Amino acid sequence: MIKEEYIRTVTDQLRCEKVKGMISEEIGNHIDDQADAYEQQGMNREKALYEAVKDMGDPVDTGVSLDRIHRPQMAWKMLLLIGIISIVGMVVQVMIGSQDVDAYVNFNFRKQLMYVVIGSGIMLLICFVDYSTVGRYAGAIGALFCLFLFINIFFTGITFNGSVRYIRIFNINISMAALMYLYIPIYGAILYRHREEGYRAVGSCLIWLIIPVFLAMRMPLMGLALNLLVALLVLLTMAVIKGWFAVNKKIVLLPIWGVFILSPVLIIVLAFGRKQTFLTAYQAARIKAFLDPAALGGADYTVGRVRELVRASRMVGMNRSDIKTYDYLPSVNIDYILTHLISYYGILAAAVIVLLLFLLIRKIFRVALSQKNQLGMIMGCGCGLAYGIQAATYILQNLGIWPTTEVFLPLFSYGGTGTVVSYTLLGILLSIYRYQNIIPVRASKGKRLRLFAAL
Repeated sequence: MIKEEYIRTVTDQLRCEKVKGMISEEIGNHIDDQADAYEQQGMNREKALYEAVKDMGDPVDTGVSLDRIHRPQMAWKMLLLIGIISIVGMVVQVMIGSQDVDAYVNFNFRKQLMYVVIGSGIMLLICFVDYSTVGRYAGAIGALFCLFLFINIFFTGITFNGSVRYIRIFNINISMAALMYLYIPIYGAILYRHREEGYRAVGSCLIWLIIPVFLAMRMPLMGLALNLLVALLVLLTMAVIKGWFAVNKKIVLLPIWGVFILSPVLIIVLAFGRKQTFLTAYQAARIKAFLDPAALGGADYTVGRVRELVRASRMVGMNRSDIKTYDYLPSVNIDYILTHLISYYGILAAAVIVLLLFLLIRKIFRVALSQKNQLGMIMGCGCGLAYGIQAATYILQNLGIWPTTEVFLPLFSYGGTGTVVSYTLLGILLSIYRYQNIIPVRASKGKRLRLFAAL
């Protein structure tokens, strides 16, 4: 059987058209390598190819085996967990709305259900799209994303409470704060595109990091800027540690993390300084209040109330305080879900929500870190960081450990943009899982494609 006939017979057994070309190349490489070895032993080329093809085994059996491996897969366990969390999230919203008159008026069950349905539809749609497309056009996608944010922050965005927070499209307000978390997996793809380059590439990646952080600071939303900075720095650090760049790891990472660690000190100095223009007046007051609440009287009002509610909480049941969450905390069904559950149902109720999110985030990272394809790994970790850093900030804020900031509890908080963004990130992760055995793994530039170790 000649080489071309063997390859054709193998690929005829494959149901996924996308992988046929890559497997054909791989099998051809195996045959050529083995034929070269036989030629070195004294065989002529024709005889060497014949023996190399013979060594590959039955083409039908080989094709069937490859078909079982290299075809799209659905992460059913993850979908089940997402479904459970989505239902629990809706139940929590109904529970809050039934107790809080204002929240009940503002909370429209049908509207939130619509957000969940739309988000789930987008998640499934993205799941069936090849995520590696983002990797191929990472620079263009990142540039358009940042340009879109720049135009809206400086020119067309809607200001609310002193910050440019919304984009209005067809009378629909879209939260830019929630939208910006989509940049995290995009940044992972940008890092992937610059692998195997040197210090200039690291500098370019730092610029890609600074741009969204700068835009968040100009909104101004300092909490969002900090969350983005941490997530993007972690991705950059992962890329450097894994040796993606031809640089000295210590020389690159030590100054970057040194600046990051010292930056909070600079912000505190600016907050307490008499003359500063870096922070707005309310941001400086909020930092002062959080660090020294007694000195500023009622300036630390919200955080103080949260701490009172948490201190008065029980393991199960209503807290021992007369304070009602809906009387003292803003947007309970968006910003203070956990505080409300602790106050009305006890610590265990909030712990269930935290546990569900922990299981989901752990699953996201397990899927991401198990990827042989480095693009899938870094983008998946980006999705996990987007979820993890929002959840961590939200939990700390709801315990009074972190100052009030723009934050969203994925799959639980009420709101259209945050809900859709949460499902979009999960869609990217599901796409990574679906195509994990289809997208080729390339070790480095100039080396041959390797889809499987041995036939």
